[in-house]
Amino acid sequence: MDELLTSVAASDDVHARVASLAVALRRLAEEHDAELREMVRASLNRSAAAGAVGMPRARGGRRLDWIRMSLEPLRERISAERLERLTDCLAVCLGIDALMVLRDICGVSGEKAEELMVWMATTILDRALSEAKE
Repeated sequence: MDELLTSVAASDDVHARVASLAVALRRLAEEHDAELREMVRASLNRSAAAGAVGMPRARGGRRLDWIRMSLEPLRERISAERLERLTDCLAVCLGIDALMVLRDICGVSGEKAEELMVWMATTILDRALSEAKE
């Protein structure tokens, strides 16, 4: 991930940055599927045991950091509130959670899952940019 993030940071093209992150996260999730599923399971168990309300975030910090880094070129173009909303929305469609839905529910994996994750991410990005222009 560090190598990818370094190469992504060299570009000002936010679409390319987000697409590259989507590809990297899909590949990372498939390479470490068992470990990431165990992490999700443990997180869900902790949340259920604690009642989930008011609990601090159990996971996701790195993903949010990576998304924020990929969106850096937008920092001057859209408000902080819209940027945070975009970050949160992208977090839903990138990573192991999205891949689990695509594979386990939709029956899609590999390059097709990657294509769908890129499409979701860029569609959300385009909507956010369109709203910012309005």
